[in-house]
Amino acid sequence: MEWRRGGERTELGRGIIYIREPGEVFKPEEEPVAADLAKVVGVSEAERDEAARRFTVRYGLLTGPTYKNASVSARVVRDCATELRTVLSLFHALHLTAERKPRGLVELRTWAAAHLRDAGFSTARAANRADDDAIAATAQRWVAITVTKQLSSVSYTLEPGDSVAEAGRRRRGHLYKRELFHIGARPQSLVGVIYDLVKRTIEDDTRIEVCGNPECQAPFAVHDDRMRFCSKPCRARARYIEMKAALVVSRGRRTGTKA
Repeated sequence: MEWRRGGERTELGRGIIYIREPGEVFKPEEEPVAADLAKVVGVSEAERDEAARRFTVRYGLLTGPTYKNASVSARVVRDCATELRTVLSLFHALHLTAERKPRGLVELRTWAAAHLRDAGFSTARAANRADDDAIAATAQRWVAITVTKQLSSVSYTLEPGDSVAEAGRRRRGHLYKRELFHIGARPQSLVGVIYDLVKRTIEDDTRIEVCGNPECQAPFAVHDDRMRFCSKPCRARARYIEMKAALVVSRGRRTGTKA
């Protein structure tokens, strides 16, 4: 399937995002589409519709192919962003809990108390009285059910990989990884693309961290232990904030006032 950006002529009016003329073709697997979707709800309530529009400008429609005069409710984008952010945050919290870090369980209990219906508790009291294992198991089930639901639009096929000759090649004692077949994913929407990436993140047990930019704090997959930010713009913004804060402190010391 061909993926097109929404383009610069994407407009927002009365809660509806309109794509007047689609933009260029792009490859979503080569861009931080999941992290950018999670950021849509990382801003103030008043700015979320505009954040949804900016996301659509860059990535096009979430729910299907991007075409001329297409439209989508900003609420649909916001709801998808909220759900994705919750999935990644819970996966992060489950990791912390498995590592016996108290913060993980605190995050799981905070989620359960705020989402009683999703967590399967009738009252806040019942959620508070549940033991640690029950809370973690509830979060695991919710993540599994949510990801499975979003993967319903993705078809998976078994496709030929390396030829038999290629699979048997050797280079000075090193045997190439044999891949006679591989599983191919065919998403029918950008949501499917995103959740196929999430599925791989979960399968590979990739670590999830929260972006170090205080204005973002979106969960993202860590592929390098040195990663602190979900994107280059967030890294630059966080450094600017740190430098500005340091400058205020420095000026305060020189004038004898507190920052």
